[in-house]
Amino acid sequence: MTSPQANRVEYVSQAIIRRKFNNSQYPELIAKGQLKAQYLRDALLKDPGNRRYPEPDGTHSQTIRYLDDNGQWLVEVHQYMQPDGTIGGSGKPDPKRLRLGNTVFIVER
Repeated sequence: MTSPQANRVEYVSQAIIRRKFNNSQYPELIAKGQLKAQYLRDALLKDPGNRRYPEPDGTHSQTIRYLDDNGQWLVEVHQYMQPDGTIGGSGKPDPKRLRLGNTVFIVER
């Protein structure tokens, strides 16, 4: 019996992980509600109008991990969820960790 192949980890820039995320099937699966969302953080922003990129009052800072049907995490994103249900900032989830095949991409700090 063979053990599952270990994941390779690559630390990449924010631009690279965004490109890989946007070119993957994950944005579409998230939009269609086909991945399970696991909220790691969902906090009301303090003083959201007094930020570099102002957000409306009532905006939440969210970190969400998306899982497949087997419970395996596929992508972890950050987003600003505005009170009207739209995503603030760029209007898209911002990937921080991404699994593609046997490679895990992580934003370098």
